[in-house]
Order: sequence, then structure tokens, then C-alpha cells
Amino acid sequence: GGGVEEGDSRLISEKQWTQDVLDPWAIRANKQLEHYRRWKNEKDQASKNTENTPAENGEKEGTITKALLAPLESIDPAVPPIFEKVLFYLREADASGLWPTTTPKR
Repeated sequence: GGGVEEGDSRLISEKQWTQDVLDPWAIRANKQLEHYRRWKNEKDQASKNTENTPAENGEKEGTITKALLAPLESIDPAVPPIFEKVLFYLREADASGLWPTTTPKR
């Protein structure tokens, strides 16, 4: 017959899934990775500034972090609400100074 065989149907489904799900996810993931790299670079540059006291550097890092963070509203609606809530509390802990700093030895 002239119909679509089962193997061909599976390939068509996989191609459709790749186009509809995987490709858009990869684009978003790359944008998020670039945003993280920019944030990390700016934060590293701020911490290398030896002219300021550690408290001043911490304040500067906090300002840079806030300026570079995407707003919570920008979170993809497909992300479960619990992750948005966790992100909110992690950012709150970091901004309050209660989040421990990471050292190279850690």
C-alpha cells in the first residue's frame, strides 16, 4: 500500500517533537546560559576590585546581581510553580546576606 509505515510514523513524530519541544527548549536554555555567564563575569569583576573594603565589594556585587537577574515574571509558565517559589526564596536569602558565600576551597 501507499500508507505510512509504523517506522516512518515514529520518525515523523520524533521530528515533530524535536521541532515543537526540544528546539524551543534549547534556544531558551542557551539564552539562560548566556545570561548566567554575563552575570557571573560581572560578579567576578566586582569581586576583583581591591580598592574597596569587603563590605563595599559585597554591596557592589549585590547591586550587580540585582541588575542582572531576570525578573521572576520572566519564568516560563511551563515551569512548575514550586521552582518559582524556590527561586524566589533563594534570591531573597542571597539578597539578605544570609546565603553563605562560596570559596574556592568549598
